[in-house]
Amino acid sequence: MGYTYVAMLKLLRGAKRFDRLEPVLLGGLGLKERELQECICNSPKLFFDELEDENLLILGTEVTPSDVVGDRIDILALDPTDGTSVIIELKRGTSKWQLSQALAYAAMISNCGAGQEFLEFLSRSTTVKREEISFAKVEIAELNRSQRVIMVAEAYDYEVLVAAQWLNEVYEVDIACYQITLARDGNADALYVSCTRIYPPQELSELARLRRSAKSTAGPARKDLEAMLSRSGAEVTQFFRDRLKQKARTDSRDSALAYPQTGTIRWYVQPRRTGAHVYQVGRFQHGPQDDESFWKQNLSNANVGYRKNATCLRFHLSGSSDFEFFQKTMDTEAATFSWKTGRIGDEAPAEEPEPSANG
Repeated sequence: MGYTYVAMLKLLRGAKRFDRLEPVLLGGLGLKERELQECICNSPKLFFDELEDENLLILGTEVTPSDVVGDRIDILALDPTDGTSVIIELKRGTSKWQLSQALAYAAMISNCGAGQEFLEFLSRSTTVKREEISFAKVEIAELNRSQRVIMVAEAYDYEVLVAAQWLNEVYEVDIACYQITLARDGNADALYVSCTRIYPPQELSELARLRRSAKSTAGPARKDLEAMLSRSGAEVTQFFRDRLKQKARTDSRDSALAYPQTGTIRWYVQPRRTGAHVYQVGRFQHGPQDDESFWKQNLSNANVGYRKNATCLRFHLSGSSDFEFFQKTMDTEAATFSWKTGRIGDEAPAEEPEPSANG
């Protein structure tokens, strides 16, 4: 795909007319991607304002997402409204591999864990300090529970844009493509920059923004949960709707029910087409019985698996009897569990707003 320039005009007040600024390429000026990266880091607010709705905290540059590869993420950022990690990839010119590279980085960042585990990754891989993240409007436990991609390039091949659209619309992968354009004013010896969103278009971008929002004005049921429940069976839908009617707490992305114990969210329950997945933060003992045996014995098909080096669990609720047992456990027995693991950084504030106010 050839370059399509976003024209920039100069207003000549004396002559009462416009004059077109000369478009230039980064390569033509000898500018490298690293220089663009430095400009963004030195003036992040101005750059993110140019990307319209973005308000991000830069966590690091040239971040190695895994010990297995030598590649580096151009810019790793955080969305302070929901704890999402944002992979920003810069490209001088155009490249068919930019999207696959960015997606690979997002996948590797997702494997870095959430909450305190992600903070530990940042301490090893970046120079960002924990207090710099303190302005985020989410709990530590919500950090890096989701990822999204922002690509910035001078042009995009058709294959990249159609793949981004397919991933977004079919699999709800959050991808944004911006075209960066430079222009030169020869008379003033000045360079001007603009960023134009190529994908998604305005209406899809607004939908993506609403998905990321931690608030909803559509009543007690949240948008992300509503979207999931629209694809779920009757038993699943009934359980979640009953909980939402009772103003049950949800995570900051409104994609799962959240069950706290003694100031720490211990269980996240997310609907699936049949049943629900439960993510358990930490490990507990219930009398002589450990948590793995407890769930396997009392659920119809728990399918218990280990997470984070067996310090956390994931298991499955398969039907109405499982949902009933799980909720009864939360109401009557969970407070008596003796927790053996669980990170202090995953603790919620002692006093929190109602879930309906902030998810």
